[in-house]
Amino acid sequence: MDINNSFYKYLKEKNNVFDAYTVIKNYFSKDTSNEIYFSNYIESALTLAQLDIDFNDRKQYIYECNNALAVFSESVEMNEETLNTIKNTKMILQETFNNICSEEDKFYSKNEIKIQNENTKLLDKLSNIKLGISNAKTQLEMDKLLAKVVEIENCLNKDYFTLEQNEIYETLTKHYSNTISSKMEELNKNILLEMNKKAVKSFKEAFDSFTKKKSLYKDTESNLKALVVSKLFPYDSSKLFNETLIYYNHVYALIFQEVSDELKFKLTEWSIQTTKIK
Repeated sequence: MDINNSFYKYLKEKNNVFDAYTVIKNYFSKDTSNEIYFSNYIESALTLAQLDIDFNDRKQYIYECNNALAVFSESVEMNEETLNTIKNTKMILQETFNNICSEEDKFYSKNEIKIQNENTKLLDKLSNIKLGISNAKTQLEMDKLLAKVVEIENCLNKDYFTLEQNEIYETLTKHYSNTISSKMEELNKNILLEMNKKAVKSFKEAFDSFTKKKSLYKDTESNLKALVVSKLFPYDSSKLFNETLIYYNHVYALIFQEVSDELKFKLTEWSIQTTKIK
């Protein structure tokens, strides 16, 4: 076959390098001692090995060239010219393979440094958020900051941590656990404190309303229910301080002793059924 008038030549001129490689590989596989097929096969493979594609793919073309070189060396009629061709091809393949490996090392080294620099920035952000958590005033602030922590955690590339970065991360993780636990305890105390303030105020309103207009509540079930359900029973006793509970019991006992036996039963029923503030 005249390679200058071949399908391979047509594809090569169209710069269809991948299909051209497939075709010339087919030609060579059918005539492994053909020096023209061999040289064009090596040339085509080296062209692909120089492309900006995955490093493993680039090296694979060199592996295939080495296999072709071994087959050609066994099949060709050996003379000085073919021997030089084999030696030169071997040298070019080794040089090309080394260059690819060198490029790969530089690429991953540069990429590794880039990732480590990004990790440093993210760890700095984590450190700043930790300070923000310590200063958070509400549960909403806390939740927003914790969401940011999760977001940053997902961006960290821990496989590329330096020893120093790993130590910083482990320290931050330990401190975060303590900071979050301490802040949650503080916020819960604040929530309970505010709830108890509201509860005491509400109990006082119930006390004042009942003592000022006893007849309005003692003799009318609907009025009494509206008062205690809105002012006395919405609070979960498990969340009330001892001092708050004492005052609650005082107000409840006052109302309880003033109403009829039927309304005493109703008071108990309403107390159980009223939805508690969360």
